[in-house]
Parts: sequence; C-alpha cells; structure tokens
Amino acid sequence: MKKNKIALMLISAMAAAMPFSACTEDESSDAVKVDLTGITIKNVTCYVGDAVSIEKEFSPANANIRQLEFTSSDESVISVDNNGNIKATKKGTATITAKSVYYSNISATCTVTVNPSYIVFDANGGDGDVPEKIEIAEISDQNYELSKESNLTKDNSEFLGWGTKDGNVLESIKLEKQDTVWAVWTNNKYVDLGLTSKTLWATENLDGKYAWGETETKSAFTWDNYTLDTMVTINQTTYLNSTIYVLRKYITNEDMVSIMQNYEVSLSSDGITQLEEKDDAAIKNWGKNYAMPTQENIHELITECYWVYTENYNKTEQKGYIVYKAKSDNDRGVIASEEDSEYISADIAEDKDKNIEAQKADIHIFLPEGKYWSNQLSEEDDYAAYYMSALKEAEEQTKDLDDSQSTPNAQITDDETPAVGISIEERCKGLLIRPIRLQ
Repeated sequence: MKKNKIALMLISAMAAAMPFSACTEDESSDAVKVDLTGITIKNVTCYVGDAVSIEKEFSPANANIRQLEFTSSDESVISVDNNGNIKATKKGTATITAKSVYYSNISATCTVTVNPSYIVFDANGGDGDVPEKIEIAEISDQNYELSKESNLTKDNSEFLGWGTKDGNVLESIKLEKQDTVWAVWTNNKYVDLGLTSKTLWATENLDGKYAWGETETKSAFTWDNYTLDTMVTINQTTYLNSTIYVLRKYITNEDMVSIMQNYEVSLSSDGITQLEEKDDAAIKNWGKNYAMPTQENIHELITECYWVYTENYNKTEQKGYIVYKAKSDNDRGVIASEEDSEYISADIAEDKDKNIEAQKADIHIFLPEGKYWSNQLSEEDDYAAYYMSALKEAEEQTKDLDDSQSTPNAQITDDETPAVGISIEERCKGLLIRPIRLQ
C-alpha cells in the first residue's frame, strides 16, 4: 500500500513537470495542417487619431498557420500591435511589415499614409462666421479652449457656446482626432408682446423653483438652508440663546442694522436693492442675454397685455394664464375668462365641412399658475422681495415672515395676494422664475 502511494506521487510530479502545448485556433489538434505560402497586406490612408486594422490576405485562403508579427518603420507616426491594429499619432508616412511567426521566408509590407486631422466648427443652423478649422498634425495632450463669444445668430435662440451635437457645451476639446464641434443654442424662445419698453419675454420658465438670490434649485426652502443669511445665537441676558437669521447681503434697513448691533451682532447696510448678475438665476442658467424681470417689467406685462385664465392650456391639462399681445388699447390690462375671449392660443386648421377658417395663434406666452420672482428687494422689508402672482384667485396674506423661524422683522402686511399682481414674499421661499431677454 505504501509503495503504491509513492508511485502515485512520482507520477503526479512527472506530469506536472512535463511541457504541454495549448492548441490555438490555427493549430487545432483536430485540424489538418495547411501550410502558409504567402501573405498580402493593403496600403492604408488615414488621419491623425485614427485607429484602424490592416487588411490581410493569406495564401492559400485555407491556410491555418497564420500567426504574424507586425512592426512599424516609424513608431512616432504609426504604432501597430501583432493583430495588425494601427494607431495614427502624427502626420507622415510609415512602412508596416508583417512576418510569419512560423515561416521565416514569408513577409509583406504596406505603406500607411497619415493625413492631418481637423476640428471643424458647424453653426448648427445659425448664421454668421464660424472659427477657422483647426489642423491636428500630431496627437497632443493640449486642450483647445472653446470661446463662448460669437457673432452667430439664430431665430428665437441664443448662442450658448460650442459643444456636442446633442447640446452639451464644452469648455475645451482635446487635439487628438478628427472631430466636429457644434454651435449649441438655447431652446428658450422669446416673444415680442408689443410692450412699450420693447421687453421680450421668454416662453418658458427656468426648471424648478428658486429662493430669491439663489441660482440653483432645491427640494426644500427655509431660512435654515437659505444661502444669503447666517444663523446667529444671541447671548445677551434678556435673549439668552435666542436664535435669529441675519442677512448677509441686500440690506437697506438701517433700523434693523441698529437692532442687530444692540444684540452685539455685526451687520452693515450694503444698499443693494436689485440682484447682482452672480445672484440672478436667469443669467446663471441661461446666460447673459437673459435676466430675472424687474418690478417695472412685471407691471408692464400686467397692464399692457390681455390675460386669460385657462385650466387646460392647448389641451395639455396645464392651469395658468395665457398672456396675449393686446390687439387694441381696450384690451390692455384686461383679465378675461376663456369663454369671453376671442383670442386663440393654438393654430386652427381649415375645416370646410364645419365652415372653419384657418387661423394662426395669437402671439402670447403661457404662465403656469404660480408665483414668479422679480429681481428686486422689497422696499418694506429686507427679508422679502417682490414677485408676480399668476393665480386663479386672490389669497389672504397677513402672516409672520416665517412662523417657524426667528427674524428681527414683524410681518408682511399686505391684506391679500392678488390673483394677478405684484406682492412680496420671504426671500427664502421657493418661487418660479420667468426670464426676460435683454436687448
């Protein structure tokens, strides 16, 4: 029994030490060996940055001993692997040699010509001058900065910059291959409502809601997460450990400054009553051709247009106001029901059977029901700003600025929020934004 065990161990050790040859696809143990007698590889013309595979022909066609080794005469122009895959890295010419691994007398060569690549600029439907194409004579790690300045124009659109065809704006592009850079345009159209100031209003809102002076939307809006205030704990005996929210910007109320100083809270007035560019959500999100409206812009929209409330805008089930360009002076500032209005918000096709004539929609914008920020601080209260209401009905509005938070001011004292009008709201609250286009 002991001898058998030793014999088995010896056999195992010998087996482990014996060389084995794995069969390849070309050398299957079941295949009949067919010798290779010749190879041909085809010339290639490509561009800097291209990755292509060299075409190979074997003689005879059924030869199954095909393994090759590839080399390049100039690795700085063309690199190649043993599968014949080449990478063009620089303008120029190189010779690729393919040699049989098993038949030393069999080889072939081809010429690879590498032309310069170009970055081409496409106006993407716009009119005007596009930048000259950029030649790439050699792959580079250098980034080419893409300008956001351009004289290109496109109807009802704004140039955002250069980028991908699907609309992603790029800051720069690598000079590494043939490519096309596309002009990126806003989808944010605007219309001329015939206003005295010639202000153009956008036809859609910014996505989401915003606190006044913040440029990013969020899911909750309180003084706790408002970015333009600071929570301060007062340590005076009378107000020991009382927490208040102190504004850090857009402060005009000197009385409030004095009160804060009495609480030993450092505060000073900056006298700024209108949002600066960096705090304007419309500018930040849509670019410098747009901005949040002023109180005067809103007043003009309300008093010079014809407003119609609808509960099913163009059969989309959206509630809100259709704000039309007034057809006559008598229509300016009118708020009408759909039943009483002769304005139309969608094209009407001709229907001879029903004796209906084709009509184009009247010029308008649609404001989904809600409240819309202006860019102006309230004259009454630094903790509030002006907004436009576009509501079906007026709302009562006599309340503390925020019952759950402490501020040094008392109340917003308007009796009600008008259905359509201008009122004030706490700066930390989330409201809609409808931009205007700057001339």
